[in-house]
Amino acid sequence: MKSTGIIDYLRAGYSHFYLRTDEASRAIALLKKELTEYENSKGQKPFETIKVWGITVPPSASPADEKEAERNHQPDPMAPLTELKDAAPNTVLILKNYHWFLKDEQSGVSTYHMVQWLQDRLELFRSQAKRKILIVVSPVSASEGLPKELVREFVPLRFELPDAEEIETILDKAITVGKKQENFKGEPDKKTKERLIANAKGLQKQEIENSYFLSLVKAGELDPMVVSRQRAKFLEGVAGIKFQEYDESFDSLQGYGPAKEFVKSTINSSEAKGIMLLGPPGTGKSHFAKAVANMARKICLTVEMAEWSGKYVGETESKVLRGIDTFRAIGDCVGFIDEIEKGLAGVSGKTGGVRHSSDTLQQRAFAPFLKFMGDPRPNIYLIATCNNISALPPEYVRAERWDTAPWFIDLPNAEERLAILKYYIKDYKVKGEIDAEEMHGWSGAEIKALCRLAHIMKKPIEKVKHLIVPISDTMSDEIEELRDWAKGRTLAASEIVVNGGMVESDRAVEI
Repeated sequence: MKSTGIIDYLRAGYSHFYLRTDEASRAIALLKKELTEYENSKGQKPFETIKVWGITVPPSASPADEKEAERNHQPDPMAPLTELKDAAPNTVLILKNYHWFLKDEQSGVSTYHMVQWLQDRLELFRSQAKRKILIVVSPVSASEGLPKELVREFVPLRFELPDAEEIETILDKAITVGKKQENFKGEPDKKTKERLIANAKGLQKQEIENSYFLSLVKAGELDPMVVSRQRAKFLEGVAGIKFQEYDESFDSLQGYGPAKEFVKSTINSSEAKGIMLLGPPGTGKSHFAKAVANMARKICLTVEMAEWSGKYVGETESKVLRGIDTFRAIGDCVGFIDEIEKGLAGVSGKTGGVRHSSDTLQQRAFAPFLKFMGDPRPNIYLIATCNNISALPPEYVRAERWDTAPWFIDLPNAEERLAILKYYIKDYKVKGEIDAEEMHGWSGAEIKALCRLAHIMKKPIEKVKHLIVPISDTMSDEIEELRDWAKGRTLAASEIVVNGGMVESDRAVEI
């Protein structure tokens, strides 16, 4: 079982801790184990008195009495603190969900008398003679759960989701249970066990157990696909992260030769970080990103960064941290961030050269994700798409956030337009003919739309061509601005030289 990291801080004399976790019971069990097993330099075990406080009603003599107690129960959040003050030295008090009482959830206003009470006793609880240990266990981050006056007084601890070793222990127990069932189809082989463990990453312990036992009930065996589907359902509760399966493939994406080759040659390295795709809408950036997961046979987590933004102080940071925890727990995966600049709206921090307080808060809230991008993250491959690079904070573009400079995906050249048209004519089973020049300035999405409309209307493609207005006409200024920025700053995702060496003048981006 992993460590909370509290012991080193205790040795250094710290006394106030804030442990963020979605698995309070499991985290508290580990805290108790670590504290009771800890020995100081004299061989003594000082932390044997451990008290846990929550707002639940104490057990009563009868169900009727219990219902009455629940109706009348008014928890006194000061009671455990007062009891701790009078307790023997080295007493440990674990407070479950105590963030509910330290400040107002919506306004963020501190509960001043409680904050003052804690501040007045900080030195006393840290003293060698009268040392007391206070641990708040909460599902939200310290910045969200603690009043601003106390954030720096509490050491933040993290309790991570089960790792592969812990999941294997849970799996072994499930196999033991399965063997006792009459309809059990047999113990999974080594390869299936590996998939069962991999498909359970990112789940809490109880969720893993439930997934394994559901598989036993439904299939009479431990089926990795059952676990995978359950994980998809559980991850829907993690704001901003969606587990999705895509049908896109590199075969259905014409062009992008240099970008395809780069990804194929690097994605299986544990040191690879990922790439950013820059270009006008409809050029296949999202298609490319989705196809990467299929090509590499990796789990794809779609990041909806806009969902990470919260209304209350600290809420955004808490969601960001939980998203990062999910990535690290799952491990071997592709993270797809679509239109990253929109998800980071407000993080750039300046409007007209002036930094606003709300933007600064957003910057701080997303700082853990920025650090995550720069840190080693073995086998976690990020792919971001971007339509407007000027809206993206520069720190999200620089080296070591990604493997390379951004890859620029321009509108398809003449050769690519014909290849895309040929693919979708076959895919939609339509007829007709249009030459490359008639589709000049069209995106891949517009060529697909042409064939789809021809299929729906049961007409040749040349008869519905007038229904398509290319993005190169509706967003000509924006595209030119994007091309100007790309010159000398990006890598070419496609070849731009066509027609025997001639370059299409409006697409001649000198990368």
